[in-house]
Amino acid sequence: MGEDYSNLQQALQQRMQSQTPLKPTGPKSNLGCIMLILGIFVCLAAGLIAYFLFSSEKENVSNSSPDKKRYLTEKKSTVKNSLTGTFVDAVIIPKENGDMNLCILTNETDDSKYIVNRYIYDPKEEQILYSFQNKFNSYPPTLKLFYINKEILVVQGESSGIEPGISTFNPENGNEILNAENYISQYPDLKSGMSRLYVREDPLRLDIETKDGLKTTLDVINKKAYRNYSDYTNSFKNNNQKVEIFALGNERSGEDKRKKLFLVSGTKANLWDKNIPEYYFSDNSTLRLMKNSVAKVLLKDDIFLEGVLIYQDDECCLIFHQSQVGKNAERLLSCVNIDGEMLWTVSTENVLFPKLKATDKDAVSEMFFIKHDVSASRQNDMILFKYVRFGLMVFDYESGKKIYEIKL
Repeated sequence: MGEDYSNLQQALQQRMQSQTPLKPTGPKSNLGCIMLILGIFVCLAAGLIAYFLFSSEKENVSNSSPDKKRYLTEKKSTVKNSLTGTFVDAVIIPKENGDMNLCILTNETDDSKYIVNRYIYDPKEEQILYSFQNKFNSYPPTLKLFYINKEILVVQGESSGIEPGISTFNPENGNEILNAENYISQYPDLKSGMSRLYVREDPLRLDIETKDGLKTTLDVINKKAYRNYSDYTNSFKNNNQKVEIFALGNERSGEDKRKKLFLVSGTKANLWDKNIPEYYFSDNSTLRLMKNSVAKVLLKDDIFLEGVLIYQDDECCLIFHQSQVGKNAERLLSCVNIDGEMLWTVSTENVLFPKLKATDKDAVSEMFFIKHDVSASRQNDMILFKYVRFGLMVFDYESGKKIYEIKL
């Protein structure tokens, strides 16, 4: 019943025009007239029935909750026995016995529909525990997964004809806890609905533009909404808690390919966003002036060429970098702890996805492009490394041993 009424009406007219008219061979037949009238009546009745059915269906969709507009169907699948689709995102779900499951998102196409698959997957047994499908009429929006407060948080950006949304799911069985409408109903400033949504990390928050023109910042970890971004940043203004964060910077001005790892010390008021421009480290006075903070070099003998800091917490950081400057180089992932110890490094030479290697045969393999496709997170003693469109790897935090690898 996806066809609109104008198409139904046009098809009906064409069908009626294509019918061969009755050609009486003798005197005018009343029976023929009656049959003709009945035929027209039946066709019109069929068209009207189709119209009202479609209108009813359309009304049901438009009056449903916002997530029903975005997700045309949502069904739990019990027949899939393998992961399918292109990799989108994943999070680790820690288990009480020290093992883990994964929540994995993929997308694919089927009969002109775009499908997003959501799996709860046991990597040890290589078994899908639960799977769900959401179908879209247009290309699906950007989706991000987070594991927060023992729930799976799904953040959905906007796309053509698709509104942004936030929802939560049970990590044990994948069932929905809060849909998009229920989630935003917790915050009065979001009651008009969301028109734009931007994910910001370190710390995790969402910058939201509402349909009635508000620009709200939502702290999803503490479940608090701020009327605007200034109110959010001002919440850290008087926080004098001492903190230390990792940062990559240029040791010398003009040598922007050579990155050193620094440990920066200051207050939460100045370092709350863990975002320090790399050129601040070329001159000690710049960091002190701009952030009222000081820094020391970790790993004095190590240089991270074209390095990108893709994860950090209070104990460690992960740096994605390469073996040499240029378009033909191995890519490396290094884990460094807060004491300045290089815990481990893995390479595209023998561990990481070979497609991550820099090569002059592929223009988009340059670090400028590839850094947006790699990310990492940590749960307890497990590091999750993700490469959009290709797959994921799980490493042991202390040893760097690869525990699982899933290619999609």
